[in-house]
Amino acid sequence: TCDCAGNVEDCAGVCNGTAVEDECGECGGDGSSCVPGVYGLALNDDGNLDVTFDSTNDIYGFQFDVSAVTLTGASGGAAADSGFTVQASSTTVLGFSFLGSFIPAGSGVLTVLSFEGLGEACISDDIVVSGFGGDGLDAVSGECATIEDTCASGIYDCAGVCDGTAVEDCAGECGGSAENCPDWVDCPNCYENTASMTAIVRDALSG
Repeated sequence: TCDCAGNVEDCAGVCNGTAVEDECGECGGDGSSCVPGVYGLALNDDGNLDVTFDSTNDIYGFQFDVSAVTLTGASGGAAADSGFTVQASSTTVLGFSFLGSFIPAGSGVLTVLSFEGLGEACISDDIVVSGFGGDGLDAVSGECATIEDTCASGIYDCAGVCDGTAVEDCAGECGGSAENCPDWVDCPNCYENTASMTAIVRDALSG
């Protein structure tokens, strides 16, 4: 008891107070602090992958894997707005702040991933998200993104552009302008198709 009337303190230490712990164990909370954040993928108009998020907690760091495709970079989104450093290996994305800044609770695009490959890209279930003080936050994977080959002809130039016109020069540089390279065989017709050009030149050089 906290007084002669037999009253007791509530969870906030107030005598005869009314504050109680919510289902998350937070005194006076509304039950939202332990709701897991949801992280998913969506293909954007630029052909990159938006990492979407919906979190009731501030985000101080994150790490997750992406399936099906090979990642080539990460930039933009709420992570960039908050000054985060975001790194992407071929399969893993890592985001953090050297200055201790955070991504405010809310929803939107966490970061944007560039990638190569096709298939159903998903964020793995073992997502790691950190809150204030390094405390782990509950997180689940959301929607996946299906990346399909939209090139009807299936023919790509050396720059990877569907039905593109870029070809390799004699130095092997895509779209380059090098001419008269050592051991180069003059074969104008080969420029029409980089695959046939390579085959014909190799055949010519082999005698």
